Amino acid sequence: MVAFALSLLAAIGLGGGAVTARAGMPGVHPFTTIGVSLVVGFVGVVIVALVFAFSELAAIPRAILPWAVVLGVVQFAGGRSLGYLGVSSIGASRTALFISAQAPFAAAFAIAFTGEALRPLIAIGTVGVVAALLLASGDSLTQGWRTDRRYLIGCLTALGAGATMGGSTVLAKQAISVYGSPLALTVLGMIVGMLIILPVLGIAAARNTAVRTFDWKSMGFVVLSGLTTAMSIVAQFFAVQRADVVVVAPILATFPLWTLLLSHIFIARLERITLRLTAGATLAVAGVIAVVLGGRL
Repeated sequence: MVAFALSLLAAIGLGGGAVTARAGMPGVHPFTTIGVSLVVGFVGVVIVALVFAFSELAAIPRAILPWAVVLGVVQFAGGRSLGYLGVSSIGASRTALFISAQAPFAAAFAIAFTGEALRPLIAIGTVGVVAALLLASGDSLTQGWRTDRRYLIGCLTALGAGATMGGSTVLAKQAISVYGSPLALTVLGMIVGMLIILPVLGIAAARNTAVRTFDWKSMGFVVLSGLTTAMSIVAQFFAVQRADVVVVAPILATFPLWTLLLSHIFIARLERITLRLTAGATLAVAGVIAVVLGGRL
């Protein structure tokens, strides 16, 4: 029951992070959003870790450091950055759909690198997710990509976020099995992510005034996005500590639906929620659940 609640909190947090980032991006450059949200999230996680896991932070074994580096690159420097870039290009709702492809990617990684068999339900679920992405994209798939480079880049970055997040959940499970401290692992991973992201952000800010120019009200949404996303990752790591990935993944798969709901409530003027998009989100969630169930049967 605890793992279920944590997984649900992680899914809602992901949706909230995407929506608040979208609300802030009209006044904050996407690169700035990536950097600020990561730093704010890191500060929040460190405060919580110092209060509840100080002894674990003070006794970090060397064995966890390689895992933290890989997780920091994949989850915090890779997946988060690609996800925010997707939000800036195609919106929170469509980005959530592409990120939901993390389950088929995880299945593909397992088949390619661990020798798992391609079970029928996994294949059916993968087809369902792909069909959901095509349905949500609508006519843009055949027409928009040829003329709208921004849309194409947004779809590719969001899909890349799904691929990296598919791998990061499995990495987190393995890392926590080596050293069972989700908070300490998150802190280390975020440090690695900042060591990569912040120098890039500094170079971009020096070359482009738009990167260092922002609206304070919009920055408030970016700060909220950083805290919400950090909360989601911590909840996800605690969930996989208490349950298998195949148990956590179906609940995380509700992320697109939460994003749609929160977008409709808070940023309807920025996000156009259509019946086709809603149907695509529902089909994507069903496909992801099929993939996960296929991995268990």
